[in-house]
Amino acid sequence: MQDNFYEQFVKAENTTIYKVVKFVMKVSIVLAFVYFIFTAILGILGIILTILCVIIYIGLKFLKRKIYVDYEYDFTNGEIDIITIGDKVKRKLVLNFQISSVQLLAPKDSDEVKDFHNKPSKLIRAHAKDTNEKVYTAFIDSGASKVQLDFIPDKEFLDLCFHKNPRAVKR
Repeated sequence: MQDNFYEQFVKAENTTIYKVVKFVMKVSIVLAFVYFIFTAILGILGIILTILCVIIYIGLKFLKRKIYVDYEYDFTNGEIDIITIGDKVKRKLVLNFQISSVQLLAPKDSDEVKDFHNKPSKLIRAHAKDTNEKVYTAFIDSGASKVQLDFIPDKEFLDLCFHKNPRAVKR
């Protein structure tokens, strides 16, 4: 039996808010350094301003991971992993399922998706909000949990899914 492995990477958009957060982070760390150097002149105010700038920097560092998110879709012999990568650093497995547990995989704006009955209440969006790519919806029923997954698979990913579950995949 031939192993089917495919990995698709979906790059995040470098949005304006991300650029602003990066800029404010740089400014806050420079100001923290300046306030720290002038602590002798500023006294307790210099210490407070240094701590405040460091807190702002740390808070924005965590926010940056939430703003800039890449996605990775892994297909391994019918098992699919949806992974987020926050700010090119922190990887997190969001969803793991078998393609055989997919009831429907079709373009998000298709009639099949619109007419699908018993849609799950849990929605996982595994793509950038403002994307120009074609978004697909998968309705997954893996026993106790039912999930709706919106993502952007490419042609090869869809072909592998179709090969393993031809009744559910609508290209």
